[in-house]
Order: sequence, then structure tokens, then C-alpha cells
Amino acid sequence: DDTMYPPYHKGEIEMMRKAIAQCGRPMVLSLSCGEAPLGMADHLKDQANMWRISADFWDTWERLEHNFDLLNAWSSHAGQNHWPDADMIPIGKLSLDDRPHGPERHTQFTPEEQYTIMTLWCMARSPLMLGNDMLDMDQFTLDLITNPEVLAINQNSTGNRQIYHRGGTRVWIAEDTESGYVYLALFNLKDEAAEVHFDLELAMLRGAYQVRDLWKRSNEGRVKGKITRNLPAHGSVLLRLSE
Repeated sequence: DDTMYPPYHKGEIEMMRKAIAQCGRPMVLSLSCGEAPLGMADHLKDQANMWRISADFWDTWERLEHNFDLLNAWSSHAGQNHWPDADMIPIGKLSLDDRPHGPERHTQFTPEEQYTIMTLWCMARSPLMLGNDMLDMDQFTLDLITNPEVLAINQNSTGNRQIYHRGGTRVWIAEDTESGYVYLALFNLKDEAAEVHFDLELAMLRGAYQVRDLWKRSNEGRVKGKITRNLPAHGSVLLRLSE
């Protein structure tokens, strides 16, 4: 699909940045350039505040699975005032009046897949923009976008990266340098339930840690050495570790 890789308009991007610099007030430059070319990362960081790394992201598992790879590839380029953008989040009620993509519907993502989206976007510090009808939102969707402990990762964490990938298992890690928290997200990308293991030694986490499940908002006791979770198909768990 040629539309996924449009021409890179370097001169136009620089023109917009120059105009913003001369306008006399702060402004965010967000570029919607489809799957931005990774080779232009330094230019994008210099010129823009956020830029699309994904083609239009809609409510199919294949697109979400692809964004795992894109966010991993771009993770080292996220930083203060420049953010790789995995596109708007298609949860809730979408495509009002059958526009712009398919019939009006509630998202086709399962509840587990919706937790996975929010977990991945926050762990990768992708901008959180919603593509749904804000006036018609159920409690489940509202809870997904208002959990303060989850949103704190998106807003304040550092060192965000994929640390483990084997088969259909992926693990992301991030830190909060002020609090000393370590965040771990375990993902099961398989089409069936699976046990996901993560050896804490891979992250140089050698002590005993208090574990908190951030979606359940509950403490889960202490762990040392290894974390194991039974996850449903396309499911995830988001944990906060503290010494």
C-alpha cells in the first residue's frame, strides 16, 4: 500500500516550524505523516513535537499488533517535547454517521485488547488522543482513560522500552526516577490464553519488590526473581514495582 509511505516533505515541515517560531506564542506541531520514516527521526525531533509513526489506526487486531513493532522501533526517540505518535485510540463509539471509516459502531476491540492498547500507549508515552464520541461513553471506556496511576506512566516515566520479545510474549519496562517506581507491562499477543513469564534479572531487578496491579488498583504482595501471569488472548497486565 503506497499510501503508508507518503513522500517526506522536509521543506514544508521546516516552513511550519519557522512560522511557529515567529508567531510569538508557544504552539504544538503535530505531524500526521502516516508511517513516518525512521531514518528521519533526528529531523522530526528537531522540527516537530509529535509525529505519526502509524498509518491510520482503526479497531482491528492486525493494526494493533503492527503498532507494537512500530512503537518498539521508535522508543529510543521519545523524549521531552518530542513524541512518536501511534495515532488516535479507537475505543468507545466510532465512525459517527458512518464516517470516516466503516459503519457507526462500538469499537470492535475486545475489553482485553482495549486494556492492551492503553497499556502500550502509556508505556511507550505515545500521545493519548481519543477518536470516539465523547458525549456517548460508557463507564468501561471512561475508566480506561481516567486511571491516574496508569496515566502517570504516560506523563512522567523515562527509559520506556521493550525489554523482552519471544514468540507472542512481549514485555515493556519504564522507570519513574523521582519515586523509584519500576513499571512492567506483560503482553500476550497470542490468539489463545497463555502463561507469560519475565525473569527480573533481565532488568537487573535483583531485590524483593512490592507489586501493584495498576488496572485493578490493588497491591499483590512481594515478588523476587520472576513474574508470571496467566493472560487471556491479546491480554496484558500492568504492574508497578517498588522496593
